[in-house]
Amino acid sequence: MRRTLAVAILGAVVIALVACGGSGPDSEDAAAVPLLADAENATVEELYGALSESLAERSGVLHMVTEGFWEAGLRADIRSETWVFPVDDLARTEMSYQLSGYPSADTPEETSYFARTVVADGIRYDDSENSPSSLEFTGCFGGSLVASQLLGCPGPLEDVTKTVEADRYDGRSVVVLVTSGTSRGADEITTFTTRLYLDPATLLPIASETSGTFDFGEIEPLSARESYEHEWVDRGSLPDDFFDPSSIGVAS
Repeated sequence: MRRTLAVAILGAVVIALVACGGSGPDSEDAAAVPLLADAENATVEELYGALSESLAERSGVLHMVTEGFWEAGLRADIRSETWVFPVDDLARTEMSYQLSGYPSADTPEETSYFARTVVADGIRYDDSENSPSSLEFTGCFGGSLVASQLLGCPGPLEDVTKTVEADRYDGRSVVVLVTSGTSRGADEITTFTTRLYLDPATLLPIASETSGTFDFGEIEPLSARESYEHEWVDRGSLPDDFFDPSSIGVAS
């Protein structure tokens, strides 16, 4: 039962980890030009399109580190790294999490999990749970593959809506991508609202907050938070096969 719960939590953690983006400057840069001129009235398609256009102007690889937690009865401490290469619409993510909060007599043998994905040629390759898989991934809301990877796309078992808002976070103006709805697994239902805070000058994530419920026979309140850091690196600094599915053990 606890092993099954851990697998269910993995799916919910992936939902909570909506994007792997980056932090902007410590203080608001008044000279920075927002990529969305009117975020308050912007559509989701306009947001995804603006980020796609911005990324297309870069020749390097965007490296992002996400750290945070997901909690609903049990707790998962999360760390994720994502690399996106806009020139060729390639992406790679490595995510690990550590579970805690089990009753001492009911702790499973495995409490640490690690998963990798590669997006290449319109396919998302996944090696999670030692069960390699591939699934078509063409992006969403009119965005490029890499922009869609960063901002997130609804999954096949999700029923969600996305909206764009203008707000303030940690003393600075931000664009907010709000995702609300439900996700269903084999044995669980997650109901959630995620607020993904974006730097107006880059539309890259600064932080995210998730609240809701996790129903696995018993309903638990759900909360999650993530923070993001990013940097641009040269493509040549990474192995030649870094974005090849074979590098994570999945045949293309």
